[in-house]
Amino acid sequence: MKRGVILLSMILSMAIAVAQDFYTIQVRSLSRETPLTMEELQAGMWQHKVGGQTKCFMGRFDTYEEAKAALVPLKAGKYSGAFVVSSDKIFGSNNTAEVTPKTTAPSQPAPTTRPADPAPKVVAPKIKTYTIQIAAYRYPLYTKEFNLKDEVMEFYCSDNIYRYTVGQFGDEAQARAKLKEIKDSGYPDAFLIDYKKYEVYRIE
Repeated sequence: MKRGVILLSMILSMAIAVAQDFYTIQVRSLSRETPLTMEELQAGMWQHKVGGQTKCFMGRFDTYEEAKAALVPLKAGKYSGAFVVSSDKIFGSNNTAEVTPKTTAPSQPAPTTRPADPAPKVVAPKIKTYTIQIAAYRYPLYTKEFNLKDEVMEFYCSDNIYRYTVGQFGDEAQARAKLKEIKDSGYPDAFLIDYKKYEVYRIE
């Protein structure tokens, strides 16, 4: 019976993997593979190994809004740490780039007058946004466990590490002032990092 449940879970995971991009809800992460119960399977739960961890997911949704709505009762129940994640973060993107054939533009007669010089290109300076990393773990934590008055942001990065940061600062001096405050509040190893490096991995 247990072998049959594992096989059913594997088949469900494979079927989901080949589907189009979608959203799902991660409800837990395990260090070893544990068979799903028949009740969990019937509820739409499935498993997939990511970076040596067995992740358990609930459902498949075409839009982020649908997944977010389904997340509410799960968080209110026994999956308070659940969160929405996209399929490309789990399996990698299924999209393929569309190739457009090249066309040859019709030849134009040579101009009789010298064209005007193009206006100089103005490049806007890049504005760096800082955030303060306070921790990094192999396993996810509840952000409320950090016991900070500031909002703690959670990121699940491409190296399968969960990172936690505080704040977004466009001014480096302001960021360093906040960094000192964070270190003094019990996070001596905190440091500044470019927010743009983590932005795409943020878990809402």
